[in-house]
Order: sequence, then structure tokens, then C-alpha cells
Amino acid sequence: MTLPTSERPRRRGVPTLNTSSGLKLLVLAMALAVVGCDRNQPTTEGAVEGAKDALDMREHEKLKDAGEDAVDAVENAAEGVKDEVEGR
Repeated sequence: MTLPTSERPRRRGVPTLNTSSGLKLLVLAMALAVVGCDRNQPTTEGAVEGAKDALDMREHEKLKDAGEDAVDAVENAAEGVKDEVEGR
């Protein structure tokens, strides 16, 4: 017969992780790994694209700017809806 978790004696000096804390640490580690691996463009291509964007020299600049503005508008709307749902 085993004792319930609350009644088991704890070993002194040995930290323990409950399942919730371990799961949170695992999810955090996986999220950091995904963020670190998410590289769609080599650095030089990204730098060139950023410079062309800043100087308005990209191909189809107006169309790309309109797409970026649309993405920003959708993100802002989604954040507003989220805030309303949460009651802020």
C-alpha cells in the first residue's frame, strides 16, 4: 500500500517538480526551440529586403505595403476582440 502524495515523506534537500511545472518547462523549451529555428531567409537576403523596403525599392511596393497594412489591421482587430472578450 502506498501513501497518498500529500502524506509521503519528502526527502530533504532534493527539489521535486510536479507534473504541471514539468509540463510548463517542456512547453517553454519547445517554444524557444521553434523560435530559434524559424529562419525563412538567409541573413543577407533579409537585410537586402529590409533596405529595399525602407527605400521603397521593392518590386510591387504598393501591393506589398497594402498587404502588410492588411495584416496589421487584422492583428489589431483580433487583439481588440480578445480584449473585449476578456473584459478589459
